[in-house]
Amino acid sequence: MKKIVIGIVLAFLLIALIVAGTFLYQSINSDYKGSNYNAEKKDSKKERNNGTPPKIDVLSQQFSTEFMNNDVRHGYHKVKKGEHKDSVEEKFGESQKEIEVAGANAIQYGDIAVHFNNQKVDRFFIIPNNITLQQFIQVHGTRTINYNEGTMIYDDNPNNKFSVKVYIGNDGKINGVESIDQFTLNK
Repeated sequence: MKKIVIGIVLAFLLIALIVAGTFLYQSINSDYKGSNYNAEKKDSKKERNNGTPPKIDVLSQQFSTEFMNNDVRHGYHKVKKGEHKDSVEEKFGESQKEIEVAGANAIQYGDIAVHFNNQKVDRFFIIPNNITLQQFIQVHGTRTINYNEGTMIYDDNPNNKFSVKVYIGNDGKINGVESIDQFTLNK
């Protein structure tokens, strides 16, 4: 019996040692990355442009959970409203191109497009790559509010304070997805 108790205690100690070692490794690695990040921040804009543009799969369960069914009106995937353009470009690199979404000129970084007002994030959109309306509906269902041609509104919870607005191009492809304040039809 004594050997069993000693074995169990040793097993718990080994597990605790592994957990502590993993935590320490991640902490040291995080500090190292942080110091590199701060050093890069001080460098010229040319060197800053090594950021990685985000890739977002709008047909994934993760997107459904994290974006479609979560209040992300103020920030998503490392972009926050009010954030300075320099900060966005430090994370994602220089803009790939400028596009128009929902009547707004936005700068595209991978699968996110950002509209800046006075160099600060004012709006942001998820920009799917070649996703048709039919593909989107197969994953996320049909819209819950019938709004108008070229726009779908998803909001199946009247108490959540947000809606998801989907912009559809003339070609039947999704141009952008935006989390907005809860949408209501004026009756």
